[in-house]
Amino acid sequence: HFWFPEVLQGTSLITALILSTVMKFPPMTILFMTSPSLNPTVLTVLALISAALGGWMGLNQTQTRKILAFSSISHMGWMTVII
Repeated sequence: HFWFPEVLQGTSLITALILSTVMKFPPMTILFMTSPSLNPTVLTVLALISAALGGWMGLNQTQTRKILAFSSISHMGWMTVII
């Protein structure tokens, strides 16, 4: 989780937008395919921690791309809760 804001900060705007969008597809596909065999309680707890951590870390940022990166981390957590 912690590498993503630094990567987005150092890229161009178009690259940052592509990374923010495309990087959600592979983990969501893997989670969707393996969700029947995963413990739903553990998955939900980890997803909620990810959502809370992404939101909490984004509150202290002043740079727009880092805020967007932490928002993306939080969004991934909420999408995982739905699965």
